[in-house]
Amino acid sequence: MPSDRPLLLIDVDGVLALFNLTADPPPGAWHMIEGFVYYLQTTGAQLLHAAGDRFDLAWCTGWEDRANDHLPRLLGTPGPLPVVHFERNPGRGNAHWKLDAIDAFCGGRPTAWIDDALNDQCTDWAAARNAAGIPTLLVETEPHRGMQQAHLDALIAFADSCDAAG
Repeated sequence: MPSDRPLLLIDVDGVLALFNLTADPPPGAWHMIEGFVYYLQTTGAQLLHAAGDRFDLAWCTGWEDRANDHLPRLLGTPGPLPVVHFERNPGRGNAHWKLDAIDAFCGGRPTAWIDDALNDQCTDWAAARNAAGIPTLLVETEPHRGMQQAHLDALIAFADSCDAAG
C-alpha cells in the first residue's frame, strides 16, 4: 500500500461491534453474522468515511477478511479494505497478539491504530516508533461506545501533524 498518507488500522470488536452495552447505546442495530449476534453501531461507520479522506484505511481485527465480507454491506463502512493478517499462534506471550503483524504491515509509515484492547506493549511499541521518527498514534475506545467524534478529532489532528512534518 504505497502512499504518502498515514495508515489507520481499525479494530472491529469494541470499535464498531459493541459489547457490554449500557441502557443508552450509540445508534446501531443487532445483526446475526456467521452464527453470532453483534450490535453494530452506525456512528463509527460514518466516522470512518470521514477518516478515509485523510488516511489509508485497513482492517486490523481478528475478523480479518470477514470484516470486508460483512461490514460494508451491513454498516456501509468503506471497503473492501486491506487487511492485517495475524499468525494463529503468535508465540510471544509477553506481547500484544497483534503487534508483530502490525509492525510488518506498517513498515515505516505513519500509523494510527484504533482499538478497544490496547495494553502497555502497544504503548511501548508506539513510543519506540515515535522515538524513531515514525509518527504513531494509539486511539483507545470503550467497548460499549465504540468509535466517537472525539476519536475522529484526534485522528484528524494526528493526520494534520503528519502533513506538517512531511
